[in-house]
Amino acid sequence: MPPRIVIKIFSLFFLLSVAVSLTCFAQSPDPATLASVLQKRLRNPQAHQYVTCADEPLCGALLIPSLYHARDYMPLWIRGEAFPDRLRAIIYEISTSDRDGLRPNDYHLKTLNHFIDDLNMQEAHGKLPETSILADMELLLTDSFLMYAAHISSGRINPETIHAKWFPANHDNDFTSMLETAAETNDIQSVCQSLRPPHNGYEALKNELQRLRNIAPKEPLTAIRMDHVIKQGDMHPAISSLKARLRLLGDLSAENHSAEDDDIFDASLATAVRRFQRRHGLYVDGQVGQHTLDAMNRPLSDRIRQIELNLERWRWIPRYLGQRYLLINIADFRLSAIENDTQQLTMRVVVGKTYRKTPVFSGIMKYLVLNPQWHVPAKIAVIDILPKIKKDPRFLTQGGYTLFEGWQEGAPEVAPEAIDWSQISEYNFSFKLMQQAGPQNVLGRIKFMFPNKFAVYLHDSPQRNLFQRLKRNYSSGCIRVEKAVELAAYLLSGQQMWDRDKIEEMITTGERKVILLDRRIPVHILYWTAWVSSDGLLHFRDDIYDRDRPLHNALQEKPEISQLF
Repeated sequence: MPPRIVIKIFSLFFLLSVAVSLTCFAQSPDPATLASVLQKRLRNPQAHQYVTCADEPLCGALLIPSLYHARDYMPLWIRGEAFPDRLRAIIYEISTSDRDGLRPNDYHLKTLNHFIDDLNMQEAHGKLPETSILADMELLLTDSFLMYAAHISSGRINPETIHAKWFPANHDNDFTSMLETAAETNDIQSVCQSLRPPHNGYEALKNELQRLRNIAPKEPLTAIRMDHVIKQGDMHPAISSLKARLRLLGDLSAENHSAEDDDIFDASLATAVRRFQRRHGLYVDGQVGQHTLDAMNRPLSDRIRQIELNLERWRWIPRYLGQRYLLINIADFRLSAIENDTQQLTMRVVVGKTYRKTPVFSGIMKYLVLNPQWHVPAKIAVIDILPKIKKDPRFLTQGGYTLFEGWQEGAPEVAPEAIDWSQISEYNFSFKLMQQAGPQNVLGRIKFMFPNKFAVYLHDSPQRNLFQRLKRNYSSGCIRVEKAVELAAYLLSGQQMWDRDKIEEMITTGERKVILLDRRIPVHILYWTAWVSSDGLLHFRDDIYDRDRPLHNALQEKPEISQLF
């Protein structure tokens, strides 16, 4: 029997036995006696800085002393006849936290189980429970809840500590009130469920985590090997292994199984390969080449960890995305317009280069601009454009750029040919560049504005060939959209005079036009390398910004003292 199953059976047996084994001393000791012990523990002069219990640090050290002081140090958990029920409920929550990709032992589970064993032993010998043990349990249970509540609602890691350009939502939770509600009502499960991300995508990814954990023990230990591309109609010794792998993953129906054709690349296998390729962001051609084979050979343990990392990312995003919103998944190079939980529009996008990463944040789109001018950021002017000017001074004129003497309002225009560009470097480049609207403008025909401190926005692009590439990280941080006119028409739907025909008519005039949105729309720029699509398929993508590795490393560390409070 797999170890995980053995553990779960043992945990279930334990949970069922807790209520029975502790009822005999549910009223002992007197709460006032326990309160006195708690008061002595928490009035330590250093309690506000560092509190330990049973040699374990309490991560909620900034909250716990004041919490108990406010209630005259009366216990929250170890009191009244409902104590066994409360204990069983909180132990169940933290022991099953791995379903959310968390680690049960981060919440003192091992120590709490040890205490429960001690109490059961004392009961077996007819002894009353030691007050010191109950005080330890009381503090550890409180810390477990506070830490678990913070993690399940906002994530174990603050992404700003490991990622530049990642700005999480601010989840304003009153964990003290939630703790007291949970303990007073004995409804710990409901309180904890209310803290989880309320999104269908989070629950779907949790279900896929469990599914992969269940099938992981069936995974072959040896990788599939081939020395050339194989396709429909081919025969190859590895085809039987390919079919077995795709059946295990759910891409090939188990019904399509016949020992007679195991070595033949048939139509059902080609369909399964295309499905697999689509789920993994590969070229969808139904053939098995090196990239497809590498993806098939990724161990399920890697994919399980990838899901756990992305469950953590779900906990960083706003709890309410909006009834109508735009979602950009950087790792998938894709934008989707969602309304009433239904995808209304989707398109490919180009995102920031590896060294100019598109930031992760949420904003509100307020207006769009037809036939925009491009005011070239100083950094891009120096790094990207100056070398092109030095190579060919006609670059500015041919590209429709206007050169200004400086960035101040009313700065005079300067003729590019009047500048000795051989004397200009990044250290003395003080000019401002503006590219006029037109077919060469890097912003294309439309830009979509959601004002933010990063100066990031969505825009059209004349480089249409980039949208045909599999990996599309070529921009300087802004996001280029494949179907700018369609997106504009969607955003302006319901606004008088601005249907698609009117938008295209205005574009042909070349006149710059700012259009305010009657219905402002949230924009969520995210980074998911694993997610479940609306059709229920589990997807994986390459980690183009190398963000999975530092998150994985951070999650291996123990929670820090007072990290989240």
